[in-house]
Parts: sequence; C-alpha cells; structure tokens
Amino acid sequence: MANDSDSHKLALKRLRDGTKLVYYCDGKIYLEGLKESSGIKCLCCNTVVSASRFEAHAGYGSRKKPYSYIYVKSKNITLHELSVISNGDQEHDQNNDDESVLTNVIDQMDAVQGEQGSGLDAVREDAEIRAIKYEDDEDCTSCVLCGDTKFLAPPEFGPLTIMLCDQCDREYHVDCLKKHGMADLKVKPVSDWFCSVHCRRIYWKLKQLRREEAISTLNFVDFLKVRRQTTIDSIKLKFINSTMDKYRSESLVSDAVDAILDGFPSFADARDQILSLVQGTKERYRGMLCMVLLVNSRIVTVAVFRVFSNEVAELPLVATIRHRRKEGYFRIMFDYLKNLLCLLEVQKIVLPATDGALSMWEARFGFRRMNDEDVSRYLKSYPFIIQFPDTLMLAKRIPNPLELEADSSQH
Repeated sequence: MANDSDSHKLALKRLRDGTKLVYYCDGKIYLEGLKESSGIKCLCCNTVVSASRFEAHAGYGSRKKPYSYIYVKSKNITLHELSVISNGDQEHDQNNDDESVLTNVIDQMDAVQGEQGSGLDAVREDAEIRAIKYEDDEDCTSCVLCGDTKFLAPPEFGPLTIMLCDQCDREYHVDCLKKHGMADLKVKPVSDWFCSVHCRRIYWKLKQLRREEAISTLNFVDFLKVRRQTTIDSIKLKFINSTMDKYRSESLVSDAVDAILDGFPSFADARDQILSLVQGTKERYRGMLCMVLLVNSRIVTVAVFRVFSNEVAELPLVATIRHRRKEGYFRIMFDYLKNLLCLLEVQKIVLPATDGALSMWEARFGFRRMNDEDVSRYLKSYPFIIQFPDTLMLAKRIPNPLELEADSSQH
C-alpha cells in the first residue's frame, strides 16, 4: 500500500479536472479552487499550486495538514478521507486500477448523498476532522523577504496578503514589498504581477519567442556541411510546449520525448515524468521551455530549460540522439541559449551533472562546481530548481551584452 503522502496525492490526482475544492475549517470556507492536472487551481490567484501551497494561500501554511482540510465541495469529504476509502476498496479488489477505485468511491458518495443531501451545508457542527501526521515532500510556502509562512486568507487584502510573481514564482507579503521599496500595493492586481522589471521583461520576451514558428539558424549550415561532408537542406531551432499559452504540438512533443529516450535509454521507464518535464504540466515544472534543433525537419537535439529571474536559469535536461552525437549540434543550441540569457540579462545558469558528464560540462562549456552554500542559497529562493539523485550542481556565469559583443568581435 502507498504511504500516506503518496495516497493523498493520488486521491487528488485522480479527481476529475474541474472538481470544486475548498479549504474548510471551523465552520468556514477560507479558499476555493478547482482540481487541475495534479494540482489545485487557486481561485485567489488563478495559479495551479500544490495542496501545501493551497493551504498556505488560505492562511494556514503553518498547519501543514492540507489533505485533512481540503474538501471536495459537493461531496462533503476531505482528500484524506477520500484516500483512506479508496485504499480500503483497493485492498478488497486488487484488480481495480487507481482511477476506477476512486470513480467507484465518488459514485457511492453520489448515491448516499442523493438521499441525505450534499455539499458542505451538510457538515455537522460537531463533526471531528480526522487529522493525521505525515511528511509532505513539498516545502511549505513562505515570503522570500521575511521567511514567514503566515498569510491573510482571501478574499481579504492587507499587509499579509501574498503576492506570487508570474515569472519567478517567488512569494512576497504586501507589507514586505512596501518595506523593501519594491511595490506599494493598495489593491490586488487584476492581471499579471511581477516582482521586478527584470521578471516582467523576461516573461514577455519568452512569450514572444514561444509564439515564433521557428528560429532559423542558417548561419551554421555551411559550418556543418564542411564538418560532416553531408547535405543539410535546413536546420532550425524551435520552442515547444510552454504553459505560457495554449499552443501545443503533440507531434513535436512526442518526437522530443523519443529523442530524449534515444539519448538516455535508461530513462525508458520514466517516459511519463519526462513528458511532464517537456510539457511543464506539473507545478514544480511550471515555466519549463523545451527547445529542439531540427535537421531536415527531424529532431536531433533537445534541451529543457527554465528562466526563473535575472539571477538564475536552469538546464536540467539535454539530449542528442545517439547516431548524431559529437557533430556540434548541442554546441549550436547552447550558444543560442547563452545568447538568449545574455539578452535577458540573466546572471547564471545551473544544471545537475553526473560524474561521467562533469568533464564535458567543465572543459567544453565552462561550468564550475557549486559549493553547498551557493546551492542552499539558490534553493531557498527557487525551491523548484531540479536536482537529480547522484548528481552535482554546476553553474556558469552568463556574460553581459558588452562582454558578449567584445568576445564576438575577437573571432
């Protein structure tokens, strides 16, 4: 049987998208949301967040028991209770998959509540909320300026209201923004909000790039023809699948995942996770961009990266199909990415590297190993930076535009 944390997340994941959820305690609804993908779309900020963050946005981040207080609104049941019921049903029917078990639970609840009434109106005032202790793998949210987890429950707006930057995902108290001279907010913004001019600029530039059909790299074609002594009709860079807009290319996404698996056969059992990473569908992957290099319309190299702010970007995954390695394709892609980050005035790019890849990243691309203090500092501000098991974190300083121009003039 799955542990408590796993079963809670599974109960949430298997609910139908659009299911209404509420954070409810002491006879009062503090926050409403909708189930979306594997998270909850918080209606106070229209952002898909984890259960832990949803609890924090309700003003109870220090409680750290989100699944015991988040209710399926129409069913009068918590996510914790739903996970307990579904686990019990699974023990009786090992042949049922997770989704069918939860569907049966919901159907049974519908039948009972058809006679007894439904919704939170039917909650008995003396009902005991069965809380449990468990370790969630997602850190509780906190203001990056003061570190406090206290928030003002929406829809109220005041000094302890939390503001979430639409680019870097860092969270700020309204009062802390004012004290640090960053913003003096009197009402909650009705549209996108950014914590700095840098984040605003990065957001809109990346969104603009995402809408371009392709970024031609024809200036590299002659170099490749000479080096490989073969005919190349076209070579292009393309962005696919970002959560910034609704554009999706299922064919390109599938081809990109296939290319990654070709480059890393050992990842074969992790296809779903790689797909989530490429698409940026999970909360911890929000803002991921996937860039592919196509030679004669076929994907040769894939890079998944994310720009958090002007401080740091990450490059958690790159792959070149096996029979096209050592032909300079990733160098083309990395040079483009470096120029893009320079344009965005990003200071550093970080990535996780295995022991076998350390020499390549250090000798050929100029990365350096990060010390524990630097890693901790970045993770404190950007907790979603990806670290894989048995890897070391590397960093590379991005040259500023003047340095890049001077370097180009010397070649």
